[in-house]
Amino acid sequence: MNSPSNIIGSRRNIIKNSIGIFASRFLTTLVAFISIPIVVAKLGIAGYGTWESIIAVSILSNIFQGTISGTLLWLVSNAYGSNDIVSVRQYIRIGVGCSLIFFMLIAPAAWFGRYFLVDLFKVPLEYAGVASWILPCVVGLMLLTSISEVFGAVICGFQRTGATTITQAVATSVNNVLVIICLIMGFGFWSLLIGFISGFLISTIGLYYLARRIVGQFSFLPSFPNRSFMIIVAPYAGFMLLGALSMALRDQADKIILSSVASPAWTGYYGIAARFSGIVTIVCTFFYVPTIAASGALYANNDLEGIHRLYKDVITMISFLVGLVVVIMAGFYDRLVVLWIGRPIPEVGNIIFLLLLGYTVAVILTGTGSSVCKGMGIVRIETIYIIVGLVINVLLKIILVPFYGAMGTLASSAISWSVSSIVFVVLLHKQTKIPLSSTMKAVKTLFIVAVCILIARWITTIWPVETERLPALYSLLKLGVPLALMYMFLMVIFDILPWDELLSCGQSVKAKIVNICTKG
Repeated sequence: MNSPSNIIGSRRNIIKNSIGIFASRFLTTLVAFISIPIVVAKLGIAGYGTWESIIAVSILSNIFQGTISGTLLWLVSNAYGSNDIVSVRQYIRIGVGCSLIFFMLIAPAAWFGRYFLVDLFKVPLEYAGVASWILPCVVGLMLLTSISEVFGAVICGFQRTGATTITQAVATSVNNVLVIICLIMGFGFWSLLIGFISGFLISTIGLYYLARRIVGQFSFLPSFPNRSFMIIVAPYAGFMLLGALSMALRDQADKIILSSVASPAWTGYYGIAARFSGIVTIVCTFFYVPTIAASGALYANNDLEGIHRLYKDVITMISFLVGLVVVIMAGFYDRLVVLWIGRPIPEVGNIIFLLLLGYTVAVILTGTGSSVCKGMGIVRIETIYIIVGLVINVLLKIILVPFYGAMGTLASSAISWSVSSIVFVVLLHKQTKIPLSSTMKAVKTLFIVAVCILIARWITTIWPVETERLPALYSLLKLGVPLALMYMFLMVIFDILPWDELLSCGQSVKAKIVNICTKG
């Protein structure tokens, strides 16, 4: 085993893990994008929405398990830094014990409440019988998956995050591939359960094998935390639980409300829109881990000027890249849906706009600041950010859902995320003294993005959306390239992208091309 001192803070290791995370996210998204049109074609929007509702229940029931794995990651990381393998093996037993407790409490409730949930979700009669069996199975498997998450926490704690994410990506990819094969073979709704079981087995076995290689033999005999242990981990576990609740109420709760208030079809529309909009978060994945590591190193050396410079550079890059992606996605979402699904789905339009609103504001305004705060060890800002978003989301859901139904729950999530992001920015600059001018670039980017989207939607009114893939692809290229160039021009004009650095970068690329051609 490598010495912790040789790995912690290693730039090579950080970059390797970052690439592994990015590649894994890209792979799982790609495979999901391929599988969803087939699921929708074979089961219909209502069938796909029913499956999304079942997954939402299983994820909500697994909130505490996510808290366990997140807390274990923190504990194992500290133990690894101290080269304390004995404690790591004890943490594994505690993680297994806590996971089994929640399994025994929640799994029976899912079994006895399965018919109530099927009725609540308004599952179509053709799927109701199958769903009543699949739902408790998926909830049970998801609860048991928390044991594999314990192994994953150990691997990540030993600075092997890339290995964990790649293993999980392979499991997810096999899941989706098997779903496609089983649907084609005529297994119907059962195909989704078959795929889920395969992903569960691959993830559990793969992560167990990796954990064994890292820490050697360890016992599965459950152990339960004592009072002194709980006092130590309670603050961190509470922080993790708040984050999990916030995300669950923003994503999974929306699916359940959509299904119960409207219909499973609307949950299906939401599922399509969420996959589509989720690309925004993948764009900035690569920046987060290196930013946390770099800001931590700078803070340890008391280099506040370096932290300010890092914040300025990263927020500029994230603003530019995320803004460009959002402009194309929101501006031409209807053509992109045709290219993806194979036919227009008008119902996803408003959902996409609301999801992109929340994603864009949160990523551009808080993504960089959140990473810098984690590196500096300042978690109170993010804690307040999470609590504010959680409270606003719950209150708005109570107010808006009775009046606006399905769209009310989506609007509450988007508004709460946006408002809490502003609160985060205010606290960030107040407590870290990072210059506000850097964040103002992100604010200006949001306005430029809005203008470009409005122009794109105006173009769509005079250039009707195609109904087939090839014509949609042709018009995307024809309209998307000029829009992207206009976006970049505005970013330069409003001094968000530094023109001198762009020229320098362009000259560097040109010199490399000339050098390659000369050698050739």
